[in-house]
Amino acid sequence: MKFIRGNHPVEYEALKNLQHTHVVPHFRNGNSFIMNMRPIRKFVSQYMFRKNIREDNLTVFMMSKVGGPNPITFRQYMNKYTTNQKLYEKKLEEARGRIKNIMGKLYLHGWSHSNLHDQNLIVQLNSNGNIVRMWAIDFGMAKKIKKENTNIPENNRNLAALYGFTANNFRRIQGIRAH
Repeated sequence: MKFIRGNHPVEYEALKNLQHTHVVPHFRNGNSFIMNMRPIRKFVSQYMFRKNIREDNLTVFMMSKVGGPNPITFRQYMNKYTTNQKLYEKKLEEARGRIKNIMGKLYLHGWSHSNLHDQNLIVQLNSNGNIVRMWAIDFGMAKKIKKENTNIPENNRNLAALYGFTANNFRRIQGIRAH
């Protein structure tokens, strides 16, 4: 379950449009709603968000848990291999194809994540510690793109920029450690 302050129709629309692509958490139509929290705003501010909020609405998504019983972020996964450069590079190379697949599916469905980084990628591992599935999460900054006006860039850096990778996250995916 995900709670978001305010109305977030773009995040809902992105997740709804990307269902059955196998790169986002699954949720059914009707499994999200916006509730008016004006009567309980003080409670929600204090106990859920730990800061004073001004929004009257709270958006709630009920999604399936991704990543199996022990989901981890892509950053956590890669941090396991920072002491062994060869293994780090091998694991990174294996993950590149999955990340490009996610970015391609977003593009084909007309969406830009706009904040894709190693903390917004969840991985599921097999018993050998290899990635078997990967999902993109947190579509709060997603943008609808016009496919007919946007060619898939040949250059990976352009593709990364289109999907909101920061310079450090792009370098991490390219195998260059960010400092």
